[in-house]
Amino acid sequence: MRITSAVLVAEALAKIPNLTPEEAFHALKRGDTTLLDIRETEELALTGSIAGAIHIPRGVLEFAVDPGHPGYRSAITHDTPLIVMSAGGHRSALATQTLQALGFSNVANLRGGFRAWVGQGLPTVQPSVEKTS
Repeated sequence: MRITSAVLVAEALAKIPNLTPEEAFHALKRGDTTLLDIRETEELALTGSIAGAIHIPRGVLEFAVDPGHPGYRSAITHDTPLIVMSAGGHRSALATQTLQALGFSNVANLRGGFRAWVGQGLPTVQPSVEKTS
């Protein structure tokens, strides 16, 4: 039996913690939580991001959080409380579920993603990101 990406996302959203933009904003403001932006570099260049977010594109996430991999990003540890963000909250839902499978216990999805954050009028920054071809 085949399922669709929409079904995968719906199943993930039902199983993971989801934070509203305001809940995420307050968690980030406390300073004990890290925001993980998994959008593509080109997306950040076009739309900006959120101050302090760590950017790891979705395509390399599993490798970037594995201490045994050469591409490991030490800013992300299993002890780091994480909020995962994509453009609309779908890729980040799948990424949150993947991080849980990798042993991250304190990880949540930003419901609605960056678009919902912007829609709530919360602060953003325009990063200087080089475009890749």
